Amino acid sequence: MLGKMVFDEDPRTRALKVGVALAEHSADVRSPCRRLAGSLFSVSGMYLTIVRDVLTNDFRSGMFPHFSISEVGTAVNPRSVFAGRQHHIVTLDGLWFGIAGRIACSSAVHLSLIDDAGELAELNEQLGVVGEDDERIPRRVVKKLKRSGPLRRL
Repeated sequence: MLGKMVFDEDPRTRALKVGVALAEHSADVRSPCRRLAGSLFSVSGMYLTIVRDVLTNDFRSGMFPHFSISEVGTAVNPRSVFAGRQHHIVTLDGLWFGIAGRIACSSAVHLSLIDDAGELAELNEQLGVVGEDDERIPRRVVKKLKRSGPLRRL
């Protein structure tokens, strides 16, 4: 299944927040996306995500005992979304599990960092993710959404 996870620090609590966009059907990437939101934790030398479906509140969690760290940034790749040179987690491998309605589900998961601006734009296009700067969204809609709180791009 194709999807995207965005990790962001909450400026007030300093907690690591997670935003997830998952394609509904892996065979049809252009289908509507499922949106999830939650937090990332470091527990016993591994990473743990706890998220909920934004619409249904269904629970999902990921345990990632295997990960790799490498250098990223514009010093390594001029098209990187990260400035300079920094060490960053580039892969996470583990198990994703949760509840969808009355159905329990689990799956092996591999996450790879995409730090190339072109590849990231392509993934956003495949998932149908748009930002506030997208010309297809009327300015009045963006202004109204901003009044309800900060906009977060998945």
